[in-house]
Amino acid sequence: MSLVAIFLILRALDALFFFEWPATNKTEVLVSIINNVTWTTALLAAIWFRKVWARYVLIFFLPLGVLSALILLPDFWIKFDADNRLIVILTATLVVQGSVAWFLMFSRDLDRLTGRGKA
Repeated sequence: MSLVAIFLILRALDALFFFEWPATNKTEVLVSIINNVTWTTALLAAIWFRKVWARYVLIFFLPLGVLSALILLPDFWIKFDADNRLIVILTATLVVQGSVAWFLMFSRDLDRLTGRGKA
């Protein structure tokens, strides 16, 4: 259940990112979100199938996904100064992805799922 909750939380964050992004042409944002959905879903499925390595890869790629989104969206820094919504988006992203990474690192449920914890 916790993996499903993580999936839903990350998709809600993607929806916030898409709907609050201040742009008329959101093609770059949509491509970034599709990229994010693809690799997080694949890694969560690998965790579901008890692959220990997928947990660590997901922890590593969560902050890397935010950085790549900032690189893929070239007009971000211009709009950052002009719009306060971006501060809300970045704060929400930081809190949510930090919480997910914390849960992935220290969850006993995931330790049992991947076979490292005591039953």
